[in-house]
Amino acid sequence: VGPFVGPLTRQQYLDALGGNLNPSEGFPDLIGRQFGFCADPVEPGRVWWITRPTGTFTKPFFGADPDGRRIETPPQAMGVVFNASGKVKQINVGAVMDRTAGNSAGLGGLFGFLWFVGKAPPAPEYQPYQRSWQFKLLAAAAPLLTKLQQAQQK
Repeated sequence: VGPFVGPLTRQQYLDALGGNLNPSEGFPDLIGRQFGFCADPVEPGRVWWITRPTGTFTKPFFGADPDGRRIETPPQAMGVVFNASGKVKQINVGAVMDRTAGNSAGLGGLFGFLWFVGKAPPAPEYQPYQRSWQFKLLAAAAPLLTKLQQAQQK
């Protein structure tokens, strides 16, 4: 399960990793740089950690020709849930923790790699974050609403 993808079946997940959607195909020196493993104190059988993948674009990926640039993705929360038998029941991937870090426009998981090589599909989820007009409107109105609320409390 990711911010925009899933849940996937085991086979769907394996097919995606084994096909042309595997970033290590275009970034053969890809390393996950994983750290901060901890057991979830609320949900037994769940483990969380952080990953900050990096790699060099030296082989074709998703139809893009390599250019030797190095990707530094933002830190991402990862997780796994084990069932009572100790088998993986669910994997959580690609939840960006700081969209200002790295050079993949704040995108994590596969989305960051696709954007980096110029092959991101034309959907908002595959693009760098932009505030919606609704969010901008609410943010602009917030100070006025705060002043109105304070005036009513006097």
